[in-house]
This record gives sequence, structure tokens and C-alpha cells, in this order.
Amino acid sequence: MYGPITAGELQGTLNVLLKQAQKWYFLEEMHLLARGQHIRTSSKLRSLTPFIDAAGILRVGGRLQHTHASFDERHPIILNADDQLTRLLVDYEHRRLMHDGPQHLLASLQRRYWIFG
Repeated sequence: MYGPITAGELQGTLNVLLKQAQKWYFLEEMHLLARGQHIRTSSKLRSLTPFIDAAGILRVGGRLQHTHASFDERHPIILNADDQLTRLLVDYEHRRLMHDGPQHLLASLQRRYWIFG
């Protein structure tokens, strides 16, 4: 109950924030995918072959599922570039990398996130 925050608690909180951010921008797609339906051909996400993972997070699908990369690298989390959470994640990563430069920042972010828009 009390004490230091665990890694599981941090990940759970991030998952909640990610799902909320995704629902704000991709609600229709998430509803359709959750019901096992295809997203509309007019959706901007269609080319990403999106799916919802076991935690309820919208991810990029595709052919990389057979590579030896990590799950996050094969199926990055889809985020909208205009969302405040996305901005915070980019800022956090920029600081974590000690302002190392745009290419390194982009490469690091792309290992986990697909920033869309």
C-alpha cells in the first residue's frame, strides 16, 4: 500500500495514460478493432494494420511480427503527435538521452512508439 512506487505500478499508470490518449484521437478505430471488425478504409491508421494488445493499447501490426526484435519494436504504440502525453514522452526521452541530438532521439522513440500525424 505504502512505500516506493514499483515498476509494475509505473507501467500500469503509463498504460492507462496511453489508452486515454489513444481514445481521444482513435476512438472509432479502437471500438471497431475491439469488436474484431476492420477499420474503415478512410482511416489514417489503415496502412499501419493496427491491433489492440492484451493491455488494450493500440499498436502497429504488420510483417515485423516474425523478427527477433522485442514486442515493442515489432509493434510500436500508436500515438498522435498533437497529444500532450506524446509531447511529454518526447521531452522525457530527450532529457534521458541528455540532449544527444534529433537522430538519436527519433531512433530511441521509434523503438517503442509510432508517432502519427
